[in-house]
Amino acid sequence: MGRANWALRFYTDVLGLRHLHYGLWDAGAALTLENFQYAQEAYGRHLMALFPHDVQRVLDVGCGTGAISARLLEAGYSVEGVSPDPHEGAAYRVITRGRAPFHLGKFEDLSPGGREFDLILMAESCQYIKVAPGLAQAARLLRSGGYLLVSDYFVKGGKEAGCLQCRSGHELAAYLQACEGAGFTLRQQGDITPRVLPTLDLARMFYRSYMEPAKKLGAEYLRERYPWLSRVLWGLLKKRIRRLEDRLP
Repeated sequence: MGRANWALRFYTDVLGLRHLHYGLWDAGAALTLENFQYAQEAYGRHLMALFPHDVQRVLDVGCGTGAISARLLEAGYSVEGVSPDPHEGAAYRVITRGRAPFHLGKFEDLSPGGREFDLILMAESCQYIKVAPGLAQAARLLRSGGYLLVSDYFVKGGKEAGCLQCRSGHELAAYLQACEGAGFTLRQQGDITPRVLPTLDLARMFYRSYMEPAKKLGAEYLRERYPWLSRVLWGLLKKRIRRLEDRLP
């Protein structure tokens, strides 16, 4: 099965989260793990509320653990998931209880195989897919008159040099133009940024309150007990740690 997906294990085994995406927070909600779990469920409900009435067959792109797919199944939709991560595939089969097919691989490489979907859902997965190939594949997999629902990071006003938050996400204006060029018609657009941002605040608080002190404590222990090992590990991990710190708001 390959190397362990430690991020997935951390989210599910340590934090007890069913979802891997951001949350949709209520105004004034306290930054707690319990409220984050509630916000993630609210995010899923928000996406489903956007489904047009004539949708039945759904493709969940970058399906993660399958929590949204499971909710769709419970609501009576027919759903399939696709992800290049075999560990997510294992989690997906468990949470959907084998009721939804899982396709291992990139969305762009998924063979239609005679299937057509009413709606393709990209919940924070669009940013990992190149625009032109992704839209072309969506057009191939959707039935005539089908829908592409994207909820993700987008950059407004161009990507600024040195902007760490701009590393993720496509430029919004360029993406919408590409959608139009690929034959899609914009039906609805919304900005949920204010209700999503508390997720970043929670991540920053969690890191500074728990992970950073744990990192320092572990480093002090290694320096005291195994000084040579401490130097080796720091040399191997310092770049990764700094990249993680840079991504925090």
